[in-house]
Amino acid sequence: MVISTLIFGAFCSTLGTLALKGSEQFRKPAPTILAFLCYAGSTILLARAITLMPIALAHAVWTGLVALALLAIDRWVFHLALSASRVAGFFCVLAGIAVLGVWA
Repeated sequence: MVISTLIFGAFCSTLGTLALKGSEQFRKPAPTILAFLCYAGSTILLARAITLMPIALAHAVWTGLVALALLAIDRWVFHLALSASRVAGFFCVLAGIAVLGVWA
C-alpha cells in the first residue's frame, strides 16, 4: 500500500512539475490549474505515506522517484544530454535513500 502511494504521489508531483513548465510562469491557465491539482494530490499522497513509514525515508524515496522520472523525461522528451554530474548527482540521491532505508 505505501509503495503504491509513493509511486502514484511521485507521478502526480512529476506531472505537476511538467505542467508548471508548460504554464509559462502561470500565464497559461490550463497547465497552471493542472500543476496546482497535481501538487495538491501529491501533497495528500505524501501525507498519507508519512503516516505509514518514517518521514525521512518516505520523503527520500519520493524525491528519488521524482528525480529519476524527471531525469528520464529531460533526456528522452527534451533531449537534454546526460552529463556525468547529473548521473553522479542521481546516484548520490539513490545512495542517500539506501542509507536512510537501512537506518529506518
